[in-house]
Amino acid sequence: MKNRARVIIYAIIIVILVVVVVITIRFRVKEDISVITNNKSYGVGDTLRVKISNNLFKQISFSLCYPYFLERKNGSWEVYDYIDCKEFNGSDYKINPLRNKSFELILPNVPEGIHRLRIPICIGCKDGENFKADMIFYSNEFQIGS
Repeated sequence: MKNRARVIIYAIIIVILVVVVVITIRFRVKEDISVITNNKSYGVGDTLRVKISNNLFKQISFSLCYPYFLERKNGSWEVYDYIDCKEFNGSDYKINPLRNKSFELILPNVPEGIHRLRIPICIGCKDGENFKADMIFYSNEFQIGS
């Protein structure tokens, strides 16, 4: 009987510890998405590396057609014109909860100035569904040109 009581006490202690750890992690991590570029300035044609950190507790997805938009600060933020997507605009690029992904893009020939990336995301989208932006996140600002 003493051994059974001891096992029950140990099981209760383990459950309490697991609950404390889960609660601590849940409240310690700020639920957000960060979008960080590898430099503060680039030239036209340079390769920009961006790291996206999914600090949400849900999977996020990006558009197959437009995973990002480049914006230029010209008093207010202006989005460059993009051609219409003629393909299926699904949401197959994914980042699992509490994970990071990095990607590279070659900067197009755009006017010099301060820019940023606008990243629309879908939360919990399923494969094969049309992409719909639930939230929009922005990278840090960076300079293109001198």
